[in-house]
Amino acid sequence: MAIELNDRGPDFEPRALAMARAIYDPSGIQGAVNVLGQERDAVFISDRSIVAFEFTTRGDKEKVRKDAEKLRDLLRHLSGQAEHRLKSTQGLVVTMREPSADQRDAVAKVAAAAAMQLQIISYVTLQKSLIDSEAYIALRLQAPFGSASFGTPPQLTGYARGRARADQPNYVEPRFVDVADGRSVGAVRLDELVDALAAGGRLTVSADYGSGKSEALRQAFARLRSRFFKRPDAERIPVHLNLRDFYGLRTPREVLRRHAEEIGFQNEDSLVAAWRSGNCTLLLDGFDELIPARWVGGARDLKQVRWSALEPVRRLIQETPDVSGIVAAGRAQYFNDADELLKSLGLQGGRHFALLDFNTDQASELLGRDAADLPEWLPPRPLLLRFLADNGLLSAAGEPNTERNSAWHAILDLVAEREAQRVGSLTPTTIRTLIARVATTTKASADPNGAVSVTDMRGVFREVCGYEADEEGLQLLLRLPGLASAEGGEAESRRFIDLDLADASYGLDLSGFLMAPYGAHPLAGPVAWTSASGDLSAGVAAVELADRGFGGGSLLGALSKRLDHALFDAVLLDTVRTVDYMGLDSGTELTPFFSELLIRSLDLSGDAKVLATATFSDCVIESVSVDSLTYDVFPKFQNCIIGRVDGWVDMPEILAGNFAGTEIGHFVARLTTTDALVDLDLAVEDRVALLILKKVYLQPGSGRMIAALYRGMPLTDRGAVSPVTAQLVAAGLLGRVTGRGRDLVVPIKAHRKAVTEMLSDPQLFTLSGAVAMVTGQ
Repeated sequence: MAIELNDRGPDFEPRALAMARAIYDPSGIQGAVNVLGQERDAVFISDRSIVAFEFTTRGDKEKVRKDAEKLRDLLRHLSGQAEHRLKSTQGLVVTMREPSADQRDAVAKVAAAAAMQLQIISYVTLQKSLIDSEAYIALRLQAPFGSASFGTPPQLTGYARGRARADQPNYVEPRFVDVADGRSVGAVRLDELVDALAAGGRLTVSADYGSGKSEALRQAFARLRSRFFKRPDAERIPVHLNLRDFYGLRTPREVLRRHAEEIGFQNEDSLVAAWRSGNCTLLLDGFDELIPARWVGGARDLKQVRWSALEPVRRLIQETPDVSGIVAAGRAQYFNDADELLKSLGLQGGRHFALLDFNTDQASELLGRDAADLPEWLPPRPLLLRFLADNGLLSAAGEPNTERNSAWHAILDLVAEREAQRVGSLTPTTIRTLIARVATTTKASADPNGAVSVTDMRGVFREVCGYEADEEGLQLLLRLPGLASAEGGEAESRRFIDLDLADASYGLDLSGFLMAPYGAHPLAGPVAWTSASGDLSAGVAAVELADRGFGGGSLLGALSKRLDHALFDAVLLDTVRTVDYMGLDSGTELTPFFSELLIRSLDLSGDAKVLATATFSDCVIESVSVDSLTYDVFPKFQNCIIGRVDGWVDMPEILAGNFAGTEIGHFVARLTTTDALVDLDLAVEDRVALLILKKVYLQPGSGRMIAALYRGMPLTDRGAVSPVTAQLVAAGLLGRVTGRGRDLVVPIKAHRKAVTEMLSDPQLFTLSGAVAMVTGQ
């Protein structure tokens, strides 16, 4: 809770004394004295003047009259001394609230009778003589607040670019977790953090990229501003600093003067004085954005590098009066652990909060949509959610106007562009390539969690950029999006905590190999890892290749090269999946062979034409998704272990030979098999609609290519696929995605429950009933 000075009068005098000292004695030597047997609240004597103070919280006339008389007697005594006879004198009675007319009259009478300069002023008036707080706050609102102004147009957030507003209607309250000894000990709201700051608390806030750290500090500034203007006598001036502006500075004075210069506040010394007097609350954004010195040593030396980079911040915090609240925010991954974070900032003993990703309710509130209308793959970070909405990657119904792969491809462009704004020497394209290559490097890591050392990351930088990482390059590596510090071991290391970002980034690097399979790319030769990537990697690679104008020739060349060199590895599987994503039909001439791979999921129910010709030997596969039994070809599994098969109730006799020596944990029927639906006694249009909805809603993936809808259909029914699909799209049961050479239909999340219920009783299904369910007609 903030200190209410009207309820706790003793707190008023120290603050008022600090303010007076900042104005009249910046060196902090003078203050309260005993003269003529009485204690005087404050006396400041310079070469030319004597200024004396009495501070009072009482609102009655008699008290200020007595204070004025004390000042009169004190000033007469001091001015009568030989060394002070030529100095001007002034006495000030400072009240906590605005003085009443009676109080002003009482002091004026004492002053007139004594023929002395005695005045009564409020604490706020004293404060204004130190710093024009209104001017500072007004100018601060016009300047950027870290990265909070990036990609947040007014129509979405209600902000003018870079401005803070406490009444922002679309701001979604974040969730913070109070972290103690590495444990989460309870969630708190932003207002609770603001209360702690106003009461002089020392806090740190950490989170990964795009989680809303800068936005949270901007909101905290807005709320502290509102509190200050309501109670300037009880609250402190909020001062928000973008730490990345302070590279090369050393002292707090230099930091505050640079800040004043950045926002156009002319009276720099008054800001320094207000800070030293304990009348400011500091909000420090981006402790990970101070560029460190060049690193030429080992991993242990990185702590010293970061310690040196944060010297101006640490000194600013250490020299801030204890009564002033401080919060410092940034990416936790910049440090090796939370203990180093707090020590480097000089905030040992302070409270450490982690900013959590958005949950479904927060995402729906931010986007102004029902949670059921949001795509299942939606990323959990407000920056990415806003980006998808702002760039038309979410339709009015909430489903993607493009499938997940294209959305993540666009997100990677955003992430790279955002980082490039802070690293002037590297282009967004280079940064995107760096992130992609680091994702590949984590796959080759011997660490079970995919950790990669910072030394190896420097090697990636040298490989991509052609020179050793300089100061900005090192800073970029230490705060690379999606990574976190990997605890354990002696060497500093990082690992991806955002698995979708890792898979999408690796997909970009995979596309680089596929565009030049005979070059010097790290994926061109054998690889050390056996765990295959997910479908997202291949999907993003396909989007990148289509954007670059590459077709099937180069991909089939990469596939043939690996087969010719007996590279039956995870990269071969990634290549085959990419070929299938791009809709290429290689016929049966290529027969991929995979050996001793760990595969999370294998989707054989969609567009897996090349994959359908493959042979898997001695592989461990968590799940295999299948559709019908009408494939022209079907993969062979030799001595494999498969956790489950989705889509079959049992092993079809006709395919038993394709699973030689293979152990299957169990089968999971997805309501009913395609073959069972084909045998239903339904009208052709109803049966085709039922099969299409099953393919799109119940099978893995974010959509189905139009061509894949024909698979498993009886020849007599295939003529109805196109008109029935068009009818389902027109009714809003399916979304249509086109572009980049792809033509897909995607599910509408808002209708998933209803469609699932219809599929659970397929004998009663009708196309007209499904359409009526959506349109109400």
